[in-house]
Amino acid sequence: MRHAQWGENITFEEHITDWQENEALSWEFVFPNDSISRYTDQHISPEGRHLRIQEGGYRLEPLSDGRTRLTLYTDYEAQTPMNTYAAIWGEIFLGGIQANILEIIEGRLA
Repeated sequence: MRHAQWGENITFEEHITDWQENEALSWEFVFPNDSISRYTDQHISPEGRHLRIQEGGYRLEPLSDGRTRLTLYTDYEAQTPMNTYAAIWGEIFLGGIQANILEIIEGRLA
């Protein structure tokens, strides 16, 4: 299990579900408190009936030129009367977080 924190206020857990050395790492998201709703949008809960942030992980893919592609993914489901809003939230919020994480990793490898 990994205890994760975004900034000073948002916390959650990642429970490892699969690990394949030099290939993949997967986890299930667990939200032990309401910190995401409290500090992002009070109408959105990552374990609510309208939004479920389910799992995520990293995949490593060897490329033909000897480099490796790292992919970070998050699987979530949105079912709301305002699916457009939920989709935008997912793309901007989760996509932005993933882009930041990959930039940090890239910086550490340089």
